[in-house]
Amino acid sequence: MGSWEARARARPSPASATSPGGARRTSRRSAAPRRAARRGATRLERTLDEVARLLPGETTWLAQRFERLREKGPFKLLIQIVLSHQTTIRIEDLAIERLWTRFQTPQQFARAKVEDVDALIGNVNLHSMKARRIIAIARSIIEKWDGSLEFLRRLPLRRALEELTALPGVGRKTAAIVLLAVFRRPILPVDTNILRAARALGLAGEADTPDAVSEKLEALLPRDPRVLARAHTHLLALGRAIRWPANRWMVERLRSMRSPVRRRAGPPPSRRRAGQGTRSSIRTAPSRRGGAGSARPTPAR
Repeated sequence: MGSWEARARARPSPASATSPGGARRTSRRSAAPRRAARRGATRLERTLDEVARLLPGETTWLAQRFERLREKGPFKLLIQIVLSHQTTIRIEDLAIERLWTRFQTPQQFARAKVEDVDALIGNVNLHSMKARRIIAIARSIIEKWDGSLEFLRRLPLRRALEELTALPGVGRKTAAIVLLAVFRRPILPVDTNILRAARALGLAGEADTPDAVSEKLEALLPRDPRVLARAHTHLLALGRAIRWPANRWMVERLRSMRSPVRRRAGPPPSRRRAGQGTRSSIRTAPSRRGGAGSARPTPAR
């Protein structure tokens, strides 16, 4: 063997695991994605802090209402979400309470006649279709799980999501709300308002589906249900607000945030001098309880 071959074999590789320098470079490469993820999470959490300063009334009310959803239990919340589609909050609340005066359990709903359920929810949009769906959901829960959804608490998250979305007419967003609100599972529900906010902030592309956006946002945040619930309610409030052109300045301010330095909430000084810098001047989406500009927004769907 030539001397140059012997020297080449004896020389350690620059990236060798036994080489201190190689070990450092390997460690740095493997740590880079983790550092990028931490930076992304920090930026998103700062963005949520700023949303709370821009929209204090909406974010507070949505957070409080989302917290109260846990008290309903998984089955009642599931039925309420079914009723909520294309229906105002006031009518939805009246319908679910009137429905619960006569039926409370999956067994009772499974034995109910469609016309009886329909009569109790006749004030909601698509009431006949929803009456049939509610009965179908109740019967499926009895057939599959003996009438209880509590087992979802023990299942792995992905399996629990699959089980819920297998119910008639239950999509990922509906299932995610039940899992996050009731069972405190680390999942982020995404609706059209959150999708709008994520796209405006550059967190999602125009072609991204709500499911894809949910996974992207979850990757940027800790797997803490409290953090994910806060992200859900705050992005929901932002998505509703920026439907109005007058509130587009919020997106510019939020996208310009690149450092932990706090910026003052509110529109640019030129807008403030024109009388648009106060909290009352921020236009919100039309409340389902009232007209445009109501301080109480539509809750999570």
